[in-house]
Amino acid sequence: MKNPEELGYLEARLELLATARGGRLSPIRSGYMPNWWLPGTVEPILASAALELVDHEELSPGASGVVRIYPFVPEIWSEIGAGMDLKMTEGPRWTVGHATVVRVVPAATPAR
Repeated sequence: MKNPEELGYLEARLELLATARGGRLSPIRSGYMPNWWLPGTVEPILASAALELVDHEELSPGASGVVRIYPFVPEIWSEIGAGMDLKMTEGPRWTVGHATVVRVVPAATPAR
């Protein structure tokens, strides 16, 4: 598997909704692959990305932590930058968390 610097990622502060507020029933772990509503376009874009937990083994509903988001199609994430808020969903309608992007780490450019 490639290392994070080769892939590029977004680092964010993620807050999961509590179950009582409509969030998940169970915790998430690294490898979880939610959908994300991407802001900044006329029509919001629903995009997929893998998640890595940076400061926790797992994150329970209602908890928050630092995560790395690895987009499956990086090109559609090109307008996302530090300070932007993203909705994390399971399917297009069920919002289960909110993330604020802290920084964007671009993919390493291969040597020529």
